[in-house]
Amino acid sequence: MNSVKGTKDVLPNNSYIIKYVESVVDEVAKSFYLKEIRTPILEYSSLFKRAIGSDTDVVSKEMFEFDDRAGRTLCLRPEGTAGVVRALIESGLYRNKINRLFYKGAMFRAEKPQKGRLREFHQIGVEIVGDESVYADIDVIMFNIMLLDKLGIRDYELRINSVGCPECRKSYLLKLKEYLSPHLVHMCDTCNKRFETNVLRVLDCKEEKCRKIISSVPTIIDSLCNNCKTNFNNVISLLEINKVNYKIDPMIVRGLDYYNNTVFEIHHSSLGAQSAIAGGGRYDGLFSQFDPKINKFAVGSAIGFERLLILLEELELTKNIKDYSLDYYLVIQEGVNPEKPFEIMKNIRKAGMSIITSGPDRISKQLKDADKLGARFVLIFGEDESKNNTITLKDMSNGRQFTYLIDEFLSYIMRI
Repeated sequence: MNSVKGTKDVLPNNSYIIKYVESVVDEVAKSFYLKEIRTPILEYSSLFKRAIGSDTDVVSKEMFEFDDRAGRTLCLRPEGTAGVVRALIESGLYRNKINRLFYKGAMFRAEKPQKGRLREFHQIGVEIVGDESVYADIDVIMFNIMLLDKLGIRDYELRINSVGCPECRKSYLLKLKEYLSPHLVHMCDTCNKRFETNVLRVLDCKEEKCRKIISSVPTIIDSLCNNCKTNFNNVISLLEINKVNYKIDPMIVRGLDYYNNTVFEIHHSSLGAQSAIAGGGRYDGLFSQFDPKINKFAVGSAIGFERLLILLEELELTKNIKDYSLDYYLVIQEGVNPEKPFEIMKNIRKAGMSIITSGPDRISKQLKDADKLGARFVLIFGEDESKNNTITLKDMSNGRQFTYLIDEFLSYIMRI
């Protein structure tokens, strides 16, 4: 029996690394006053068709869809933002002036599995809703930067662009079509289709023959209206104030249809061809796609959790992350009443420390088991300890042993 293709088990030798990264995410989110939101993995397919766009690869090729018993078409969520927007509208929380949110969770896309890209993958997302200012854009970018810094990741590259507003984008799309039109015969079938349905996404193509043609396209930054130019310049200015290195990359348009103005990606060369760790941008028009009466400014991003873990391993940063150890191993000699040692075990666990026992057996065998498990201390409860109401503690790092009255030992443990 094998796992489903494109999924991966998280085994105990890796789970502690994931828990550590999640704890750092929580710590950084708290410092940005971001509150956690959890949305269902199951959503109606129409949610993403409306939000992301029916012509995007995510919707047209990659969603896991199926009909439920009532004939409604459901899917496993392929990304997090649309579900967050739905949740805010459905709950009425969109009426708050500002919502500052983050999430961690599984997403699903029917992609070809490869390093750092699974069919069940996980994202760390940030969404700031209701804030029109470029300070929200900067907070989203800085959340990603601070998280990488806290994890010890250096030498990443922030790439940033603006895709403008719907008005100034119209003139750019005309220029783009005018440039691409004579080259279409030399471009891939996907680009030819995108030329008709969503020409901006031609810039996303990874085919080598298309990349050569795309490399000389007019840039969208040159077509920005005055307001969008000012907005982009303000974002750049705040990045410089925050001493964040960046590269303006006119090829970044992001893969989803709902973005406007600021878009960005964070890359690291250690990941090879699939070098993007995080990406995001502003999506001011998404709420009105669900309800024309709701107009909310919004900006967000997502980090690929699997790629983040791969990067930590590539940079050998997982060596600095320690799994928790076994504090105590309780040895109970054969033939003695386990009532008192179980009381000890219960109190040690109440005090927040770990302790296990394998039950009454030969002391020598249990000591070997404790050593294999890497226990810091062994507590021995044998015939002498049972008679004298004591417990013997052995320090496994140096072999030294001490005997305590049980009440004295428990009093000490509860004070730690």
